[in-house]
Amino acid sequence: MTSSSVYTVKRFSQEEAFKIHVSWLRSHRKPARRSYSSISNLQRYQILRDILSRELTVTEASVKYKLKYTTIKNILKIYKKEGRIEKKRTRGKLVKQRSTLSKTITYSPQARSALLSP
Repeated sequence: MTSSSVYTVKRFSQEEAFKIHVSWLRSHRKPARRSYSSISNLQRYQILRDILSRELTVTEASVKYKLKYTTIKNILKIYKKEGRIEKKRTRGKLVKQRSTLSKTITYSPQARSALLSP
């Protein structure tokens, strides 16, 4: 005696299939990008002080300051590479300016008469 499984296939109307597809797409959206959190210069100094004085490891500092491990590693890397503690200042968005200079040509009276005469 063999047992066979019977599968039933439900057919959806085009409208039902579209609704199912849309709900699936909504449930599988990419998460929104996180906003960039800036770290104050004081906090950067405290992090470097704790790590360089061997008071904390990078992992312990990431837990204490509630920052990502890679963020603290990058702060340390920049300090070792450039000797910089502070965050770089940005100049903001640069706006292109059109040149408003115009060329003025002055001719001597002899050259002017030569240009105007046929």
